[in-house]
Amino acid sequence: MMTLKEFQAQAELTAVYPGQGGEMGLTYVTLGIISEAGEIAGVLKKAIRQDDDLDQTERFISEAGDALWYVAGYYTETGVEMPDIDLTVFQTEAHKDTNYGDGLTRCVYALGAAAGLVLGAFLDGEDTEPFVALYLQLVAALGVELGVTLEDIAIANRDKLARRAEVGTLKGSGDDR
Repeated sequence: MMTLKEFQAQAELTAVYPGQGGEMGLTYVTLGIISEAGEIAGVLKKAIRQDDDLDQTERFISEAGDALWYVAGYYTETGVEMPDIDLTVFQTEAHKDTNYGDGLTRCVYALGAAAGLVLGAFLDGEDTEPFVALYLQLVAALGVELGVTLEDIAIANRDKLARRAEVGTLKGSGDDR
């Protein structure tokens, strides 16, 4: 079983972005947290529209993995080691601790709201960590809504980034690189 701490260490192996270890690095991963909430909302929007022939569950998992990656990056940038807690145990506890586990749509809304709290605190120079922790809980709750474990999400992200590293496409943009 993978732990949050192990995922953070694996995420560090694929971390290639401007300003790592400085203020720009923290800005980058914070913006990543915010933008991934929008990406997840976009997948939901397309699922509602239902004219996209892609498997939406896989797209949700991919975007949730990216969100998890940015959370790991946030903790790395702030010098905090993520807890050595099994991802499945964390997911079970996180889902119990949120009131957003009653539907996928509500969970996605809550994730967007948490991203807004992260942004507000960041812009105001306040402590963003409590909001990043909430965001992480909501990524875990999203997994429950999708019927997958947080470990499934983490492994899918790790494998996707390992493939990109093999072909030299860690830098760049777009999901299909």
